[in-house]
Amino acid sequence: MTRRTWARWLTISAAAWVVLYFGVKGIGGDAEPVLLAALVLSGVGTVGVVGMVNAITDEVDWTPPHRSRSRAWGRDARFSRLAQSFSDGSDPAALAVRIQRELGAVVDHRLESTYAVDRLADPQAARRILGDDLADYLEQPARHRRGQAARLAALLTRIESL
Repeated sequence: MTRRTWARWLTISAAAWVVLYFGVKGIGGDAEPVLLAALVLSGVGTVGVVGMVNAITDEVDWTPPHRSRSRAWGRDARFSRLAQSFSDGSDPAALAVRIQRELGAVVDHRLESTYAVDRLADPQAARRILGDDLADYLEQPARHRRGQAARLAALLTRIESL
């Protein structure tokens, strides 16, 4: 602290002591000048320390270091993981197998939870619910074809509507 800051705090302390001392005397109280001075100095000292600490500390930034990406493929987290696989440089043939396997798992879960149908145990009932296009996609061996994004988008829309 500079000499000017010390002088200011001492002036504030003296003024506070004078106001309190003569205020207590004015209402007819018996004020102890030394005790009142200790009270004023401790209060002003506390305010001064808090002010100095506040001046030397930086403001805390509570923003997380990264924001999670919003899921563009619906409410199911598996769609987000698949969407990330498209851009990570995976082998297209292996990616096609993985996509078909993951979509099959999502479809099986939706069929069992919504319709109480097991796709492997009752393929005809599953085909009626899924539609021919989605059922054919899940039954045929997975293979990579260029330009299949529109078909996958239609299949995802159908899966989400289950």
